[in-house]
Amino acid sequence: WRLNNPQAGQINLDKAHQVDPGHPEVQILKRSVAKRNQIVYQNTARTMLNNDCESTVEELDRALQVTPTNVNMLLLRAAAHRKLGNLKESLADVKRAKDVYTR
Repeated sequence: WRLNNPQAGQINLDKAHQVDPGHPEVQILKRSVAKRNQIVYQNTARTMLNNDCESTVEELDRALQVTPTNVNMLLLRAAAHRKLGNLKESLADVKRAKDVYTR
């Protein structure tokens, strides 16, 4: 993440978790990512409730670059896309969320 490549950071964290899920650094980073994701989710859910679906999609696009497998964010973005009439994008997010959830 410090190299401004959040996707690579997430991939490396996932690999580290597979090697040693109990390692203290892995646990600290996982908690940090989860906390940040919760804050982003709450903020974007609030934005969505204010019917600012475009801002919701934009913010979730950025967040999902870091954690592309966050089911809650995928489903919230799907709902925002649906409200905007972007049904193809909405369906793609729902399918992605289903794939992540069932693997």
